[in-house]
Amino acid sequence: MYGFFSIAQFYKREMPCLIALINQISDPFDIIIDGYVYLDGLAQSGMGKYLYDNLKSKKPIIGIAKNKFNGINEEYEVYRGKSKHPLYVTTEDYDLNDAKLLIKNLEGEFRIPSIIQKVDKLSRI
Repeated sequence: MYGFFSIAQFYKREMPCLIALINQISDPFDIIIDGYVYLDGLAQSGMGKYLYDNLKSKKPIIGIAKNKFNGINEEYEVYRGKSKHPLYVTTEDYDLNDAKLLIKNLEGEFRIPSIIQKVDKLSRI
């Protein structure tokens, strides 16, 4: 059996727990997710937009996607290190250029920032 989930399934299963946790934090913070905020960069909602829409206290969200979604253009590409393959950065309530600079400068010499690699590894335990 494969462990693939559509955004709708994620939204129904894991999203309520994530929202409950985030809503308990009163200090200001930004959220970086492993995925798109907007699939096309502007209007077609991705996981990050669903998260944003369901937060009691809105937090800026930066989405980092590894794979290109049909409709996303080079404006959303970020090249890190010596990689010839970009990451795709989309945002809600956060300046796109600032987000791209932030992602470009996150720790790690490879395409995927170290913090994203660590979180991904922990989530698989």
